[in-house]
Amino acid sequence: MHNGGRWYGGWTMLSREERTVLEIDGEAVIEVDLNSSQLTLLSSLTGQPMHCGDTWSDAYQVLVDRLALDEPSELTRSKVKQLIVELIGTGNVAILLS
Repeated sequence: MHNGGRWYGGWTMLSREERTVLEIDGEAVIEVDLNSSQLTLLSSLTGQPMHCGDTWSDAYQVLVDRLALDEPSELTRSKVKQLIVELIGTGNVAILLS
């Protein structure tokens, strides 16, 4: 449990459908998918609410909707997510200026 709270093994390479049938001691195993986890965790750690949509809104999609670019929404969301995750991971805002 020293790998970011994850327990790695052969099951990590299983598809989502295959993981739904896993059990531990006869009990079903669940998978929690935290919405916009990087932003949600950063918001929680800093005590700063995100103020983007309601509780269950996809924070990345809220930004995509506000950008209203002339490209597929899925592509824009992927770019927005990648940028945010990289900024949180590196703490380097200079990436935005280049």
